[in-house]
Amino acid sequence: MIDKKDYKIKDMDQVFNTLRLKNEAAQATINSLEGEKQHLQLSLKENRTLKDQYYEKSETIQQKYQELFEKLNLIQKDVVAIDEIKRDRDERLNQLREELDELSKKYDNLSKDHSSLSVKYEHTKDELDKLRVDYDRLVENLNKANKIRQETEEALDKKTKDYDLMVQKHEDALKSVEQLRKDTDKLNSRL
Repeated sequence: MIDKKDYKIKDMDQVFNTLRLKNEAAQATINSLEGEKQHLQLSLKENRTLKDQYYEKSETIQQKYQELFEKLNLIQKDVVAIDEIKRDRDERLNQLREELDELSKKYDNLSKDHSSLSVKYEHTKDELDKLRVDYDRLVENLNKANKIRQETEEALDKKTKDYDLMVQKHEDALKSVEQLRKDTDKLNSRL
């Protein structure tokens, strides 16, 4: 029985040793788990800190992105406005070019017409000068002709008056001769 007791004690020692080993193993596991827990808690704190930092950075970046987005919108509006201005400017330039082309054509036509009219003017001026010279000669000749005509009319008038006087004298003389004939005939008839 002692043997049995010894055996039981040994058995119990063994169970106790096993339990102690298990306890030590469990304690080691608990210690390692607590170490891991502490490590995880530290990691969690670091992660929370990193999360907070990331959140702050994310917020900052989000604000920067928002500001950049707003600037981009303003720039795009400006680009659209600039494009509008460019389009308007191009349209006005095209209109001005068309007007310039039209005015150039009109100018060319007017230049040709002006050249033609200048030549016609010079020709007409030369003809006018010739006509003035001819007119002056004609006036001079007409003045001479009028003077001659007037002198001729005056001379003819004088001759006409002299002729009329002569005709009157001749008629008077004829009447006298007729009267004398009548008187002569009367006298002859009395005789």
